[in-house]
Order: sequence, then C-alpha cells, then structure tokens
Amino acid sequence: MNSPITWYIFDLDGTLYDFGWCRFHESVLWDATRKWFYEIIKTHNLGNPEQLYQSMVEKEWQEKIGTSQQLADLIGKTRAEVLQEIWGSISPSWVIQNYKWAKLVLPELARYKKLFIVTAAPKVWADNALEYMRIKHYFQIILTLEDYWSSKREAFLQIHADTWIPFDQLISIWDQEHSDIAPAKILGMQTLHVGSPLDLIKLL
Repeated sequence: MNSPITWYIFDLDGTLYDFGWCRFHESVLWDATRKWFYEIIKTHNLGNPEQLYQSMVEKEWQEKIGTSQQLADLIGKTRAEVLQEIWGSISPSWVIQNYKWAKLVLPELARYKKLFIVTAAPKVWADNALEYMRIKHYFQIILTLEDYWSSKREAFLQIHADTWIPFDQLISIWDQEHSDIAPAKILGMQTLHVGSPLDLIKLL
C-alpha cells in the first residue's frame, strides 16, 4: 500500500485475528466471558445470572456504567479484579484463529511505521492475545477498555492529544464500518476496512 502515512491503528478481533466463521458475539470467547460473569454472580448469590446481566446491560446503555464496573461494585472488588477474573481465565489458544497474516504483515510494517492498538477488550485479554500471537512488541501504544469509555472517536482523540500526530497522518484499520471506520473518517483519518485478517496483505 503506497502511502506517506507512517502511523497505523489496528483493532484486535476481526482484524489481527478472527474466530473462524463468526463475529465476537457469536464466538466461543463471548460464551466463555459470559459464563464466567454468570459464575461470579452465582458464587456471590446475587440472584438469577441472566436476569441480572440483562439489567446491567440496560444500565450500561442508560447510565454509561459498564457491566464489569457494576459487578465489581456489587461484590466489593475493583473493576480490574473482575476483568482479570473473567478474561484472564480464558486462553487465547482456545478461541483465536487466522492470525498468520498479522504475523506476516506486522514485521514489515514495523520496520518503517509506528503501530497502535485500540480495542474494546480489557487489558488482560489484549496482553494475553498479543503475547500468544507473539506480536505485542510491534506496538508502541495499546489502548484498551480501561483507557477509554464511550467510543472509538474518544480513543482516536486521546491518541492525538497524547502524541500530537495529525489525523491525516494516521491510517485506521478495522472490521466494523459504523463503530470504527466512520468516526475515523470524520476526524480526517485514512482508513482500511478489513473484511478478514487476510485483507491485511493490502498494507504491504
């Protein structure tokens, strides 16, 4: 991909790897995180796990309080402890697939470009997934769920504020058009829509 752009922002799932035939909310990873969430609810005798979870999701949308923070408040732990208990219990080797393209493309890009991660996943999962794929060392900045809240736009603005990189010198690589690509375009960033990790080849 011939371009003067020198700073690249990547998503995690759907971009650097995928779950085979399905999206996150249909994946083994989604099932596993929800299972652990329910187990914590049952362990602390908080009521019907599915009903409590659904009420937390509604509150998340209405009051902008994440489900993990709500659960942490109920059981007297920190959000970081809850995220570690849920996401840290899941091995990336069980769920992620098709990351060979990332392992092929990233070493070449990292020779001349600066690479960032922005993901809605928690830090423990981002670290574990990147370390499992042995590609974490290619990224200068990794922003996770703990670093921003409401939108990818907020994350992009944070990168700009922290680095002073002009938006037109950033290229954003994502698999979701509405939530990821659109806000990047509005800010003046160049974008690449990744239908699958194979599309990363376009960056070479």
